[in-house]
Amino acid sequence: MRYVQAFVSLGLFGWLAYAVATDTFPGGDGGSSKTRAVKSVITSATDEFGTVQTALGLAVVGIVLAMFFLMRRSEV
Repeated sequence: MRYVQAFVSLGLFGWLAYAVATDTFPGGDGGSSKTRAVKSVITSATDEFGTVQTALGLAVVGIVLAMFFLMRRSEV
C-alpha cells in the first residue's frame, strides 16, 4: 500500500509542478470550489516567489511525502 501512496504522491505533485512550470494549470471561470481554491493558492505563491520556485517547491513536497510513505513501518 505504501508504494501506491508514494506513486500517487509523486504523480499528483509532479503533475502540479509541471502544470505550474508550464503555466497550464486548469482553472478559469468553471471548475469545482476545490480547484478554484488550489488555483488561488498557486497564483498567490507564484506571484510571491516566482514560477520556477513554486514549481520546485511543489516537486519537493511530493518527493518528501513519497519518502514519508516509503519509510514508515507497515501496519501489518
